[in-house]
Amino acid sequence: MRARLGSRRPLASVVLRAGQAEALLDDLQRFYRGRERYAELGIPWRRGYLLYGPPGTGKTSLVTALASELRLNVCTLSLASPVVTDEKIHTLLAGVPQRSLLLIEDVDAFFRQRDAAHTQVRLSFSGFLNALDGVATQEGTVLFMTTNHVDRLDDALIRAGRIDERVALEVCDEDQLRRLYLKFHADPQAAAQFARDQVGLGLAAAQVQGLLMRRFGALPGAPQSTAAAPPQPGEGCDTASQSFGLHQP
Repeated sequence: MRARLGSRRPLASVVLRAGQAEALLDDLQRFYRGRERYAELGIPWRRGYLLYGPPGTGKTSLVTALASELRLNVCTLSLASPVVTDEKIHTLLAGVPQRSLLLIEDVDAFFRQRDAAHTQVRLSFSGFLNALDGVATQEGTVLFMTTNHVDRLDDALIRAGRIDERVALEVCDEDQLRRLYLKFHADPQAAAQFARDQVGLGLAAAQVQGLLMRRFGALPGAPQSTAAAPPQPGEGCDTASQSFGLHQP
């Protein structure tokens, strides 16, 4: 299996709360520079992140942009695929190329606590944990898991050693709303007013983007509107990636 780089996506194109994206990029850069230090300490050279929050808050987009900034591959694993079993998951993960981010999206959709969320999942929870621990022995592995419902995850899945950093991506605050507006229309006063008007509505970034695309005519032929867009079914990923288990973001 091969993973490949796709078109570049600037990190600035993912509008998160102030400093979040930059902090993650800095953490990853320090990880990749720290191989010798990990070896000195006798710690496996790997890193795990959990991104959690409502749909449309930019979890998948953030992983895409981080990979683009660092010139990394993105490999995705769908736990619902019939080929992902206790016996085969180790082989699939062993095929992840070096200099790759391994992405497991919506992990809560596959396991509720320690039980499979639906009959299509052929992988056991213990088999999944064993596979993650096996990945931990591979040099340079970086794992991202995403979830809309962090409360549904078993503590064993996201304990220290498997997940090093937990990052909450929430609905837009006033500063996010202002910066999103400015991406579409360079009017600071209008952006500030827009942010004040929308901040109490609990909008995710994908909803705000859809609203602004319609308002400023980014969608050909679309009427202008001030109504909030409905939640997006997926967060999108415009970096080409290697897909394991029949899942393509």
